[in-house]
Amino acid sequence: MSQSQTFLEFINSHSPETNKSSEAWYPRYTQTYQEIAGDPESPPSLEKLWAMADNSVASIRQAILSGDEYTKAKDYLAEITANILSSPSHATYSQALSQIEDLKQKRILKRRYVAVLNRVFAALHPEKVTSTVIDDAFNTVARYLNEKFDLKLSLKGDWYIRNTELKAALSEHLPTDYDPIRLNVALWNVYQALQNRQAQNEAQESNNNAYNSSIKVSQPLNQILFGPPGTGKTFTTIKRAVRAAEPSFTWADRDGLKTKYQELIRKGRIRFVTFHQSFSYEDFVEGLTAHTDNGNLVYEKRLGIFRQIVKAAKEYQVSEVKDAATSFDESWEAFLTKLEDRNDGISIKTRRSNFTVTEVDANTIRFDKSQGQSVHTLSVTSLEAVFNGDREIKGGLQPYYESLVRRLKEIGSKLNNKKVERQNFVLIIDEINRGNISRIFGELITLIEPSKRSGATEALEVTLPLTGDRFSVPDNLYIIGTMNTADRSLAGLDLALRRRFDFIEMPPLSEELKGIIVEGIDVEKILDVINRRITALLDKNHCIGHAYFIHLRDNSNVALTDLAEVFQQKIIPLLQEYFFEDWQRIRWVFNDQSKSNEHAFIVKDDAISFDELFPGDVPLNSRDRWRLNESAFEYTTSYKQIYEVGSTQ
Repeated sequence: MSQSQTFLEFINSHSPETNKSSEAWYPRYTQTYQEIAGDPESPPSLEKLWAMADNSVASIRQAILSGDEYTKAKDYLAEITANILSSPSHATYSQALSQIEDLKQKRILKRRYVAVLNRVFAALHPEKVTSTVIDDAFNTVARYLNEKFDLKLSLKGDWYIRNTELKAALSEHLPTDYDPIRLNVALWNVYQALQNRQAQNEAQESNNNAYNSSIKVSQPLNQILFGPPGTGKTFTTIKRAVRAAEPSFTWADRDGLKTKYQELIRKGRIRFVTFHQSFSYEDFVEGLTAHTDNGNLVYEKRLGIFRQIVKAAKEYQVSEVKDAATSFDESWEAFLTKLEDRNDGISIKTRRSNFTVTEVDANTIRFDKSQGQSVHTLSVTSLEAVFNGDREIKGGLQPYYESLVRRLKEIGSKLNNKKVERQNFVLIIDEINRGNISRIFGELITLIEPSKRSGATEALEVTLPLTGDRFSVPDNLYIIGTMNTADRSLAGLDLALRRRFDFIEMPPLSEELKGIIVEGIDVEKILDVINRRITALLDKNHCIGHAYFIHLRDNSNVALTDLAEVFQQKIIPLLQEYFFEDWQRIRWVFNDQSKSNEHAFIVKDDAISFDELFPGDVPLNSRDRWRLNESAFEYTTSYKQIYEVGSTQ
């Protein structure tokens, strides 16, 4: 059997007729294509292309233009649509992205809406691109087909380039008259099949006893990796984060580890934040953000990155079958689906009257009261907190939140229950020592202790001051911090932080450079003696890390110029910072005082003549001035004499 026949059979096995959903979707997609192709710039076509959540080409739930955005932008969108219709090319795609970005900068649009643009291409030119408009979903399908059928795809470039590359490759294995819309539906079915298979594999793994026992990871829940620059803290953080999130995962090489790390980041199970002097509680936990809505200034409560990852981790803290009626995410998703199908909104009964939810845009729920003309709003974040019992709303909006929660639970009671397996989450805090810990963590510093986590015997819960929500930290959330000891010493850290984190030292390891010889220069000896001198002159917190030299080990054609580059671009700038440009002490680190001027990296600057610059009786301190001796970096002797003390040859 030929590969083409095998591929055709494979695609047909995922054809629209293979499941009820796609069987109904295929004719709707075809009809939408025919209607839009007939008059793509008409108001109904434009609205279906750009502003409809499900236009039968692809469903986009949250990241869709609001009614107000569409009204303001429709003339520009008509121009973009005309260009796409007449000239479906990568240049047109790039130009459209730029035009949408320009609309965002002008505040006509709130975001870039890349998935919506992708869908417009899929609606107008299904022969060129797929209807899998989300990047991650498309990449999953393309990588699978590439490997299974050896399509030799590069899968580089943006969404349009990768799509046209895949479509061109598939056309070689399909009949010339094969319906492109049918193919697009089949490719989406492949993606759903892959997702189902992954879910089954994960469920099977979780039932394995070895996997269950490995959930209890040996590494601490809270840890900080500390050491001077260049000691491998970044790579070690990646390793520890992957081990914490996926205890059973093993990797053969560095690339395998990085691939898994990026996958976990995409899934939201590993998240990253950098502390700095301006970082605050409002950024980390919760705060207020201001934006305009229909010309009015609106203040909205915003969740910081810590609350976001805590929320995600709690969803997967316990392996269980979750009642959909108690799951906000499930019930809310079902509500949004119903809202998309109702042009006149969804009516909600209160105890005394009723109101109509008309639109949901990001975190804002817009509704109309049964009486009055103005549009009113609720917050999705507040609604979720009320749903979960974490917040009590008092005042005029209380009946609206209460009634909407009651409606969501009614919807959830009709949904299928969902099996959830325990998963670990990781928050990486880079430069943790640069932030004001008391200001950033606030009252939550106690909650991150292992014994105070939810699920532990001494679990604690606090009430947050801004939202009034009840809050705790789950025991499946790992916190990994990094700190550069050259930036601030360990002794200067907040004592509350030191008590609650395990500190793991990352010292320079000159032995990692064993065997690296550059034109007779022993790099291991160089780093060892430099660091011993720095420790004597300053302290061990200001040593030089081995990572600055490690790339020399992997370079089969390493030359003296490579070593010179490390010294000139990495080592000397660091020493300038450490010693506050005290060149005399930097010379001692390099043993320049024992070298001839020809081989010394730092020499006196004789070009400065004080008598010429300042004639007459000027009482100046004629201290020594120093300069870098660029030519010294070209001699092997200059480097050897760093560790060959007493030799001036």
